[in-house]
Amino acid sequence: MKYTREQLRSMARTALQARAESDERYLQLVVQLSMQLDMPTDEVEQRIVMLAHDDAKEAA
Repeated sequence: MKYTREQLRSMARTALQARAESDERYLQLVVQLSMQLDMPTDEVEQRIVMLAHDDAKEAA
């Protein structure tokens, strides 16, 4: 894996912060990942949210 799980979580949290601020880079990220992964954009967004909140599951 290129990034550690914690690095990926951090990137996902940063992406969600960008979404909350209506930063156009969030949409660019989602579209780019959608194309690279051949996955619908809504699924990409779901996975970003799941990854950002993944640490809460592990703590439980």
